[in-house]
Amino acid sequence: MASITLQVAQDVSDFVKTDETADVELRTAVDSYASQFSVGTHIGSGVYRFDNIVSGTYRVYDTSAGTQILSFGDIVIGEKTAVLDSGNQSIGGTKTFTAQTVHSGGATITGTLNVDTIEQKTAAAGVTIEGITFLDGVVSDVITFNVLPTSSVAPTLAGQFTNKTYVDNAISQVQVSAFQQPARHIRIIATGTEEAGKTYQSVGDAINYISSNSATESYLIELVSGQADANYSNIFLIPHSDLALEYITIRGQCKNDTIVLLGTAGDTAWLTRNNLRFENCSVYMTTTDITGARTYTSVLFDGCDLYAYNDITFNATWLKQCNIFSSTGKTVTLTGSDGGCIGSNFTNSVTETTFNGLASYVDSLDTTFTMPTAPNISA
Repeated sequence: MASITLQVAQDVSDFVKTDETADVELRTAVDSYASQFSVGTHIGSGVYRFDNIVSGTYRVYDTSAGTQILSFGDIVIGEKTAVLDSGNQSIGGTKTFTAQTVHSGGATITGTLNVDTIEQKTAAAGVTIEGITFLDGVVSDVITFNVLPTSSVAPTLAGQFTNKTYVDNAISQVQVSAFQQPARHIRIIATGTEEAGKTYQSVGDAINYISSNSATESYLIELVSGQADANYSNIFLIPHSDLALEYITIRGQCKNDTIVLLGTAGDTAWLTRNNLRFENCSVYMTTTDITGARTYTSVLFDGCDLYAYNDITFNATWLKQCNIFSSTGKTVTLTGSDGGCIGSNFTNSVTETTFNGLASYVDSLDTTFTMPTAPNISA
């Protein structure tokens, strides 16, 4: 805004007013000269000053009479299309600013904003666009993409985005060696995917695959992952009826964690099988499904814990480095001319009946031993 001065009073007939102290005012074309815009201040010799004048068209009025002093006509202040420094104004055309512009109250742009660089105003504050903050080349907020960005550039750093083509090519070049498994070595995974000759869900399924074997083509069945009940997490149920072949070794991965539930409903109470071997597992012979006394003939147990819940006879059977736990009052009998009992321990006494095998064992170690809860799963 600016001030202007006009000589309004003079002792000649050119001016309507000759009283140097008369009240005069300017009115603007903005409201069609209907109201007072600025009252003149007499500064002497008939000259009046009008303050706070903005660009526009004005007329001089006699304040007391409310009439225009026609002698002055229309007074144009500034350019008609000048940019005002306050108030609302619509500005058209292209405006070129050769220096920085500062907008303390923000700026609203309804068209396209064409700039080469957007930089932060406050140090370390970054620039925020639609809630996403950018600072020093880093995005500090979560961005959700409805349409994924595309790129043809191959990544050079571990944390960089890349395109699907690059990933597909990288995957196609990966070479994964097949799991190396020896011949005649079968793994039991109760919840696994069966693979012929390699992996089965039960010992019975594995033996059905084997069909036949011999001393020169014996099979190893490895107990990897079994079933669970309320007390045990790795149980393998092996019915007597599934053990139909000789030259089979059934091996646990850890004696304390590999639980074999031997025998189930419908089985005979006896099992005779030459060259059938159990290694490194805990074998439970419960009374849940087989209630009578059991007899095992020509079977070999090596490095196992055996739990006998009823009378049990080992006939021509090898017991090597085993611990045999039996219920109080139940009889454990060794018999037969073959087999042996080497480096094994019994919680209760052992009865030898016409037993001519090798013997080096300790019995009656703990006659008050309490038998653990037996595993309980069904076929």
